[in-house]
Amino acid sequence: MKKRGGVLNVSASDRKTNPNRICFYLIILLVLTGIILIGTAGIASASSCWTYSSSTCTAANGCKWRNDSWSTTGWCEDLNCWSLYTQNECTSTPITGKNCTWQAGQTNYWCEKLDCWSLSGTNVSSCTNNSLGLSCSWANQCYNSGTSPGGVWVDCWSINNQSGCVNTSGCSWGQCNTKGCWDYSTSFACAVSKDPWNGKNCTWVDNSCSSNGCWRYNINQTYCEGSSSSSGLSCEWKWNNCQDKDCWSWSYTNQSACETNAQNLSCKWDSTYSGCNKKDCWSFNTEAECGTKPGCNWKAYTSSGWCNEVNCWTWDSWQGGNETACESNPYSMACIWAGNPSGNTTSGWCYKDYSTQSCSNKTTERDCMDTYYCWWQYSNLNDLTQGGSCKEPGTSAWTGTTSNTTIFSEWNPGCYTFDMNITNCNSTIGCNYNTTNSRCIVVSGHANEVGINANGLNCTMISSSTLCNGIPVLSSCCTWQNGTCAANRLSKVCRDQVAQKSEDSCEDAETSTRCAQLANDPWYMPCRWNNATTKCDFKAADIFGNQTQSMVLIDNKMNCEAAGGKWLTESYCEGNISIPTGRCEYKFSDEDNCNKACFACENKDSSGNTVNASNAKTACEQSELGFCEFKADANAKNGIGYCKAKEQFKKGIAKDCDTTCGDCTY
Repeated sequence: MKKRGGVLNVSASDRKTNPNRICFYLIILLVLTGIILIGTAGIASASSCWTYSSSTCTAANGCKWRNDSWSTTGWCEDLNCWSLYTQNECTSTPITGKNCTWQAGQTNYWCEKLDCWSLSGTNVSSCTNNSLGLSCSWANQCYNSGTSPGGVWVDCWSINNQSGCVNTSGCSWGQCNTKGCWDYSTSFACAVSKDPWNGKNCTWVDNSCSSNGCWRYNINQTYCEGSSSSSGLSCEWKWNNCQDKDCWSWSYTNQSACETNAQNLSCKWDSTYSGCNKKDCWSFNTEAECGTKPGCNWKAYTSSGWCNEVNCWTWDSWQGGNETACESNPYSMACIWAGNPSGNTTSGWCYKDYSTQSCSNKTTERDCMDTYYCWWQYSNLNDLTQGGSCKEPGTSAWTGTTSNTTIFSEWNPGCYTFDMNITNCNSTIGCNYNTTNSRCIVVSGHANEVGINANGLNCTMISSSTLCNGIPVLSSCCTWQNGTCAANRLSKVCRDQVAQKSEDSCEDAETSTRCAQLANDPWYMPCRWNNATTKCDFKAADIFGNQTQSMVLIDNKMNCEAAGGKWLTESYCEGNISIPTGRCEYKFSDEDNCNKACFACENKDSSGNTVNASNAKTACEQSELGFCEFKADANAKNGIGYCKAKEQFKKGIAKDCDTTCGDCTY
């Protein structure tokens, strides 16, 4: 998404040799769009709290200086409710735009399986000669067993004496640790010991002690089920693997087979999923049940309190809230109620009303600039610790009014975004899936037809809450609230939380299956498999239409990367004016994929291997581009030679050997 103004095309050489020229271009751009910002109040780029010193780390910058036992010098961290570690701090520290409240600690219970660690804090005899038959070792060390009063975490590990340890709140002395098979250094000790996790005898192999298990017999069914029995194992060949017979071996059978199994294992049948599960300590939910199981112990743990930020969800019905508590909350927060089902005033969820949010709701420089929509105006450029305010695009530095919003331009993809997803296509108002040609197309005559063709999709056209909250390829994130989808320009969750992928662009997908996956949920990259070239192509025709196919026309980060471009963000020019911009450009010399640029083959081949004197020529000529040629030259940067496109292709005489047979003669 381009954030400020129209397309700004700055050459790679300008960026490298004359950075001041970029500032000049940006100022010219501001004049052309009618935005002139001159005055004593300045706008500057955001800085992360960790860049501040103890003297500049202030609440005005949304930061807090932190000192504790983990650092002798301290550091600057974000000022949030969760960064207030004591009840006193939480209730007395004002944070603009946030409501903090102290959440008291809670006592939780569970049925734990007794192990060596359960015996920590006792003594060496109780640990090493325990009645549970566990192989444990004792260590005279101080360890953390909780938190001190006030919720402060204590560094117990640095206390090296018992007296100092036991007199420190939250610390305990003496650790009882599990001894694994690898802890035994002789064959005799190994042979009489058991693996603490599976209860099997340890085995001496290659002069070392290791655990024994069915996985050692993972060759074939005969070897698995035959030879393993001599080692005291009960193995079965299942799903092409040798594995221990356990409760899951009787899943998808019946309750009788599960609970009265031939291995005499303690199993429990799950009729809902036809599963046979192990009845272990964790499966008991009451103290009475837990006490009947040998080796189990009913455990209580009281957590320390924490500083909690009050949000609209505080009044969800499952937390005791209702419509009245939500919309008339004591903090005057802009919340709206969504009943379940619709109209219910006592059962449902409480949401933040994002329609009431604006840049002014961002109270710190970092939060403001991280939107890449709002901009930050300092109160005093000569003293940045005085903070500032967050402004809408086009806001005048003189009057504070918004007189020109063309400084913010949006670009959105069309219905083709959902070519690989019938459900999401039909969940987009104005789009419909054409099964004949497997395309998501604009519905002819629909009220949204003109808008989609001219400006692409927008949040209001999404009718699915799941798609609304997660789609990352629109100009802004969307938020589902009260049954509708709305744009939320102040959020970046849809992009921050999208699943990671190894491919940077459509062309990086090596198979039709992977190409289709990139074009589907959760990425929705504009990719399409080309059967003729057996390559994953960028949907250039859909993106550009009849326009020039230039990278700089793409105003969305994910679609820029899908096209093989590089998304640049530039925060500010030296002086009074800061304009956060995002734009797409060609990778130029940054390209490192030999299959995308001939010059990239001068460093690595198509498989990512570094070139040398013996493989440089092959790496160049075997590029999937098909038109690279090698020229030996000791003066080249790699000391071997250059890899360049053949002249016939550079001049346009030849274009693509995959589609024009005659071009293959070159």
